[in-house]
Amino acid sequence: MDFVRLAVRDVRRNGSRTALAVAATALATAILVLSRLVPQGYMKYQAFAERSFAGADIVVWSAPAHVYSKDASPLEWRPWSGEEWQSFAEYFIPTLPSEGCVCPVDSPQWGPLEVQSLSSLISSVEGVHKVFPYLSLPCKVRVGDVLVDAILRGREFSGPDEQLSMAWQVKRGRPLGPEDEGEFNALIPLASEPKIPYAPGFELELKLPRPAAGISNATGTSGVSGAGGTSAAPGASGAPGASGASSMFSAPGAVGVSGPAVFSWDDPVEVKLNQVGGYMVELGTVPLDHGDTALAPSGLWMRPEILVSEKTFLDLVMRTVPSSGAPPAGTPGAATAPLDSDPTGASGGTPIPPGLPVYQMLVTVSRHSETKAVVERLRQAVGPGYTVYAIVELAAMRSAGGGQRLIASDMSALLRWMIITMAAGIVTASVYVLLALQTRKIGLLRAIGATSKDIALYVLSAVAYTTLTGIAIGFISGKLVALTVISATDFTVLEWLAMAGYDALLSLSGMAIPLVLGLAVAVWASRIPCAEVLRRE
Repeated sequence: MDFVRLAVRDVRRNGSRTALAVAATALATAILVLSRLVPQGYMKYQAFAERSFAGADIVVWSAPAHVYSKDASPLEWRPWSGEEWQSFAEYFIPTLPSEGCVCPVDSPQWGPLEVQSLSSLISSVEGVHKVFPYLSLPCKVRVGDVLVDAILRGREFSGPDEQLSMAWQVKRGRPLGPEDEGEFNALIPLASEPKIPYAPGFELELKLPRPAAGISNATGTSGVSGAGGTSAAPGASGAPGASGASSMFSAPGAVGVSGPAVFSWDDPVEVKLNQVGGYMVELGTVPLDHGDTALAPSGLWMRPEILVSEKTFLDLVMRTVPSSGAPPAGTPGAATAPLDSDPTGASGGTPIPPGLPVYQMLVTVSRHSETKAVVERLRQAVGPGYTVYAIVELAAMRSAGGGQRLIASDMSALLRWMIITMAAGIVTASVYVLLALQTRKIGLLRAIGATSKDIALYVLSAVAYTTLTGIAIGFISGKLVALTVISATDFTVLEWLAMAGYDALLSLSGMAIPLVLGLAVAVWASRIPCAEVLRRE
């Protein structure tokens, strides 16, 4: 007798008794498949507004350091010594200024980064597309009769075809492009705190601070955190703040010793910029050509950041340096840094002020579907002296309350297998109920010569068929849902098919659990005597 076929027929005939088991298995399989939509990264347009404005997928800071649940090292509370203009830290973690942060005792303080060595280290990591420093300065903008605080930022503008172009965020005027390199043209925020009015065709008056100590012969940075605050920077080689270049923005002194503020407002430099466009960072939106309809923004990034080209920014920085007989930056005869000594990666012999404080490195990845993997590689490469965050991760932190997050061990795989085990238990229980209601049939099988092995095969076949039915339904359903969002990832069709094959094998491996649990039912059923057929006669 074919006991496998008999078991399949009985399960089909009693579908109402195994429906719950099939549904539970299908749900568990669908969860397994959908949890692996982009297993090593994120969707293509996840946090796209923040990434476009930042021009990066990943940021690197010196602090606040990661706090891991599995790490037993002592922790300490530290007040926040950073400034808003230095990085995006205060935006993504808004509790920093008021609450500070918790860090491992031996982790570095907030401070400037060693740009050149860090850039080389990050560039060598697999999956990194480009790395560049976040070039920014505090500035004051004239609005009517008053001066308001703002941030001057230099950024590379390669046109609308660049990987994370913010041209789609320019709502008025025109975006900046390669033709604006070295020109005093600027993009103005249309939504910011404080408000900076956009007046196309008019000049924007700015005041820039000068280096507090002028050009000094100090080796390394003084560890200062910026205007209005100080913090000791670690002095170990390769750690944040340990620079080997002479710094014009740091006070004389040994590495790691706190000094006066980096900038001085006693004699600010006045500059005028042409307002060529206005931008707005609308959170939760994507470019119109990537969506059927315009998405309603979930909020605005109210950052008073005035954007100029990278070369223009560096020219303006050189204007703040007290002259010593050298021609002004941007004029014939001005000194330029050799291309191979350019720590920012700018081309064209752009003057790079040694020691210009950089507190944030920006990193783009080759593929956003591998961002998580690249972040882990970067954390291992740069070591505990630096903090690496994906911007998608930071955006999720801000949405969750904006506090520092404890990085727990990855429990997703454990949770998936717990769900599969629960489904396996339901399958086993359903088959047990099915058999318990027809013990006379099992007794009849024993009466016509079925051995204990035959009965065990019958039971396990019923368990396997019920499980396979649920797996097939859940897998197909999950993959159909995944197929609808394949355009929102950067997977190729072949990669998607390969991942589908792996998901299928992973789903089928879950059959082992109900079969193991089904052995208990098989042992019970194999001990039913043939006299059971006469029990109610």
